[in-house]
Amino acid sequence: MSSLIRQMRKIPLRNGLMMSPIIINHHLRLFGSPAPIQGGTKPKIIELQANDSVWWCACGYSEDQPFCDGAHERKETGMEPIEFIAQETKKYAFCTCKLSKKAPLCDGTHRTLKKKDE
Repeated sequence: MSSLIRQMRKIPLRNGLMMSPIIINHHLRLFGSPAPIQGGTKPKIIELQANDSVWWCACGYSEDQPFCDGAHERKETGMEPIEFIAQETKKYAFCTCKLSKKAPLCDGTHRTLKKKDE
């Protein structure tokens, strides 16, 4: 098993099913749960002050991209948002394609994706 993928013990879901949570590239996923959807085709540039805390949408369903609006719970995705705390005051490029290996920050992966009609 890859060092980037770690399986943990099974957990029960609200609907009675048992799911196996796994860590993939530092993101919690439930085995068998849907993959994140593409929330956008380019990063969102946001200026944050040092020590500002924001919650990045990992599932792609939030209507407040790149931030979480709780859609992961409404859609029962099994995914959780990722907290980001700014280390310094500056502009940050947040990923919206949901495939960045540096999530929640953009690593340019969106440039390799097929553009969806907007």
